[in-house]
Amino acid sequence: MVNKQRQYKEEDLKTIELDLESLSIQLIDILKQYKAKGIIDDHQYQQHVEVKEKFLNYLQNKRKNQ
Repeated sequence: MVNKQRQYKEEDLKTIELDLESLSIQLIDILKQYKAKGIIDDHQYQQHVEVKEKFLNYLQNKRKNQ
């Protein structure tokens, strides 16, 4: 029973990570478009993208180490 619960939690976590990865990529693309259109400046772009890129790097490193 405990192993099954752990398995579900791990699967749920993987699903959440994949969804967050997809959202991060989409947000970075949107922010690139906003920057190109002058809606946000370079500082704002970097400020918002930094966290998303760190998360994407974290996922990439996590996958390499599994």
